[in-house]
Amino acid sequence: MKLETTKTLARLAASLLFVLEGGAALAQTPTEVNVDRETDELKVLILPDPGRTMTDTALVFTNPGDSPATVRCNAYDKEGDWIGRTRTLVPGHGLRYIRASDLSGGSSFLGSARCWSARHTIGTGYLVTREGITATRVVSNRHEATEFYRFPVIGYF
Repeated sequence: MKLETTKTLARLAASLLFVLEGGAALAQTPTEVNVDRETDELKVLILPDPGRTMTDTALVFTNPGDSPATVRCNAYDKEGDWIGRTRTLVPGHGLRYIRASDLSGGSSFLGSARCWSARHTIGTGYLVTREGITATRVVSNRHEATEFYRFPVIGYF
């Protein structure tokens, strides 16, 4: 019983820290870029392309519910400094994605992203290179009615 209580408290503390960090980022966020990209563009992005000169990360969100879900993301560089914020509206039973380059305004960076949604969504990350895609780690956490996602490594270069 004591171990379960400790685990629950640890999860709660991690969730609270995530919310507080997100809140701090919200306070310093002058603008939020809206990204409304259809999945057809994702089909092209994930195909190998020897002529591709960039590496980017696709943060993909799937909505298994009936109602639309807004997903918001903050990006941080490798030093932990905030660099950008985006949002996307994922239709019910639909899919949308954000690129790391959306979060950085097209500037080259390597860092991480934290995202959240007030509705149940599923987050997946892919590193996109000229050779194709590689799945990246996504840490998800649900606290009450909010889904939180941490993409530990994202980049655009």
